[in-house]
Amino acid sequence: MKTLTVLATALILVACASNSGMYSSSEDASGPELYLMCDDVHRTVEELRVRGAVFVRPVADQGFGLVTAIRLPGGGELGLYQPKHPVALGLRSGTP
Repeated sequence: MKTLTVLATALILVACASNSGMYSSSEDASGPELYLMCDDVHRTVEELRVRGAVFVRPVADQGFGLVTAIRLPGGGELGLYQPKHPVALGLRSGTP
């Protein structure tokens, strides 16, 4: 449970610098999806994997960004993406 707490804390900190948007999907989605934004998805995947995160699919280019997803304890998924578009906050530069 300690590993999950550390993972959740890391994800909450990442979520503070966020951006929202609507993107179309060619897949038949069952409902809304939540994605946390990061500045380097490959590095973030490795950092979270070391902390015990399980990824349900490899990083893929979806046009708007590079995306993957983490398996949640209840069986759901939490998306993670690196945007290719300009972001509202200075995530890449480290300034608000």
